[in-house]
Amino acid sequence: MALTHYIEFENYPWPADAGKIMTSILPLMDQDCPIEVLSINEEFRSDVKAATSKYYLKRFKVTGIVVEMGKDAHGLDSIQLSDEEGGYCRLLCVLKSAAEYDGKKPGDKVIMEGNFMDCHPEYGVVLKMSVTV
Repeated sequence: MALTHYIEFENYPWPADAGKIMTSILPLMDQDCPIEVLSINEEFRSDVKAATSKYYLKRFKVTGIVVEMGKDAHGLDSIQLSDEEGGYCRLLCVLKSAAEYDGKKPGDKVIMEGNFMDCHPEYGVVLKMSVTV
């Protein structure tokens, strides 16, 4: 199933460290609690360059509601998160493995952890090597 929900974002250049981001477990940010997907979405909308600098080469936890599960545009296993059931994708979690689908379905509130990749014009904030917390 192709992922279809999205919200427009300013396009941001592909990160120079893309290979490292897509294949390594990056250092985890110090967080008291997971970031709500709407909060991080708004942070990037207000100043994409400052937000990118803040999260670049970092791994962090987010929480949101599963909107869709399936392959992304590159054929990778992914989960789209929103702030509301049936809402637009505000964050795309590209999974470390398909096993991360286990026990999840659209409408579930989840906590995911992943490496910040970029801010995609269709999918919003993108995390790579994502796992369930």
